Amino acid sequence: MLRWRTLRRGLVIVLAGGLVLYLAFLLYSRVRLRRAEAAFLKTFGTLDLASFERRDPPRSENAAEWLQAGAQVVFLDDKTRTLVGVAASRTEPDWSDEERESLRRALDDNRCALDLMHRAASAPQTSYCIRYSEGTSAAIPRWVTLRTAGHLLAVEARMAVQRGDGSAAVTAFRTLARLSVSLEDEPITTTLLMGFACEYPLLRVLAEVAARPNGAVNEAELVRAGREALPANDLSVQVRRAFAHSGLATSKAFADWPGASRRWGSNDDRLLEFIAVLSSDLVRAELLDSVAALASVLDALATSGGAPGDERPAHASYLPHVRLAEMMGPHVSRMRDAARDTLGRRHLVRTALALRALGAAGTYPGTLPLELQRPDPLTGKPLAYTLHPDGSATLALQLDAVARTPRSPSTIVLPPPTRLETRR
Repeated sequence: MLRWRTLRRGLVIVLAGGLVLYLAFLLYSRVRLRRAEAAFLKTFGTLDLASFERRDPPRSENAAEWLQAGAQVVFLDDKTRTLVGVAASRTEPDWSDEERESLRRALDDNRCALDLMHRAASAPQTSYCIRYSEGTSAAIPRWVTLRTAGHLLAVEARMAVQRGDGSAAVTAFRTLARLSVSLEDEPITTTLLMGFACEYPLLRVLAEVAARPNGAVNEAELVRAGREALPANDLSVQVRRAFAHSGLATSKAFADWPGASRRWGSNDDRLLEFIAVLSSDLVRAELLDSVAALASVLDALATSGGAPGDERPAHASYLPHVRLAEMMGPHVSRMRDAARDTLGRRHLVRTALALRALGAAGTYPGTLPLELQRPDPLTGKPLAYTLHPDGSATLALQLDAVARTPRSPSTIVLPPPTRLETRR
C-alpha cells in the first residue's frame, strides 16, 4: 500500500511538473511572438496582411484586366511559342528568313490579343485584385500566359523598330513597360520576379534603339519613346514590401497549422495537432525575427553600395535560428540581386538613351554629365564611359565590381552622332 501511494504521489508530481513546464513554454512562446511582432512592425510598419490590398479599380480602367484578357487569348503552337521566346531576347538581324516569316504570322494571328493588351498602356490604374489577406493561398496571375504575352510584345516592338514604324514601336514599348510595372508593383515575390522577367526583353530592345545607326528611320521618335517608356518604379520599396508580405503570409500559415493538422490527420492522429499547438507561436516568432533581421540585406538596394551577396555572412551571426537563416538568406539575396540586375540595366539603358538625345547637337560630351554620373545599383560604381576618336562612344557596367556577370545588356556602343531628325 505504501509503495502504491509513493508511486501515485510521484506520478502526480511528474504530471504537475509537466503541466507547469507546458504552461511556461506556452507563455514563453507567446511573449517571444509578441516581441517578434513588435520588431517586425518597427521594421516594416505593418502586421496586417489586408494592408497590402488595394481597392479594385473599375475593370475598364484597370490595366491588369486588359493585359490578362489579351494574354488569355494568345494562341501559339509549341514550336512558335518557343521561337517567340527565343526571338524576344535576340536581335532581329540574327533571325533567319523562315523565323522572321513565322514571327510575322504569329503577330498577325494574335492581332486581337495584342490590341487588347495595348489598351492597358492608357489605363489609369492597375491591380490584379490579389487577396493578400489569404496569405500563401492567395491566387496570383497566371505566369505562363503573361510571360508568353510579354515575349510576343517584345517581338512586336523589335520588328516595329527594325522597319522604322515609330507608332507601332511606341505602342509596344508602352504596353510591355505597363506589363512589367504592373507585376512588379504587386507585393508578392513571385509576381515581382514575373515583372523582372517581362522587363528584361524590353530593356534589350531599348538598348538596341540606343545603338541604332544614325540616319535610321524615325530615329528621334524612337529614342524619345524609349526614354518615356523606361520603367521608373522604385524596386527597393517593392522588394521590401514583397518580403514583408512573404514573412506575414508564412506566419499566418503556421498560425493556421493546428486547424490544418485536423484536416490532414485521421481522427486518431492527435500527435501532429499537439505538436502544432505547442510550437506554432515559437516558430512564428523565429520566422518574424529572421525576416526583420534580413531586411537590411534588402536595404542595400536603396544605397546602391557593395556587390551582390556581400552582406550575407554578417547576418547569420545574430539571426535567432541558424537553420532558418540558412533557408531564408539565399532566397533574400537572390531576390535582391535580381532587383539589382534589373536596376543596373535600367540605369545603363536610360543613360545611353540620354546620351543619344544629347548627341543631337552633333557630338557626345567628353565625360558623362553630372546628372548621369550616379553609381548604378548593380556595381555601386558609375558607368564606364569612353568617347572614341570617330565620335562613337561606349557605355558599360563596371562588372569587375561584382562576382558574377548579369544578363545583357551590359555594354552599349553608341554610333557617331548626327542631328536627330524624325524621318518619314
